[in-house]
Amino acid sequence: MITFIKLDNYWARYIPYAFVHMGYHLKKNNIPYTILHNTLMNEFEADKKVFIKELERLKPKIVGLSTLTATSARVYELAGQIKKIAPDATVILGGVHVSVLPEEALRHQSVDIVVRGEGELILAELVDA
Repeated sequence: MITFIKLDNYWARYIPYAFVHMGYHLKKNNIPYTILHNTLMNEFEADKKVFIKELERLKPKIVGLSTLTATSARVYELAGQIKKIAPDATVILGGVHVSVLPEEALRHQSVDIVVRGEGELILAELVDA
């Protein structure tokens, strides 16, 4: 099981298309996945509680987090909490922020892998590995 989490800071709700696109590739290979998504940072604490409960229920082997510079501090915070409840899960960060600053992300002990650029094909390789 793979769980994708997208934290955003936008004024309007939308579908996290990158995760939907990656899900297409996973579905073709019969790999189960789920997407957790929020768009309003003023709801982050409530959303985080929901996300943590879902992660405890799903017990994913891989958790993929997408980062924007505006949300990176919260993503690192969430990654730390994920490692506390699921220490064996592989935490993968992708997105614009870590594509530009991968070394910053890798300094966080809760981050296992950083993906720079488009993640669909790399994700398939990681799952196979």
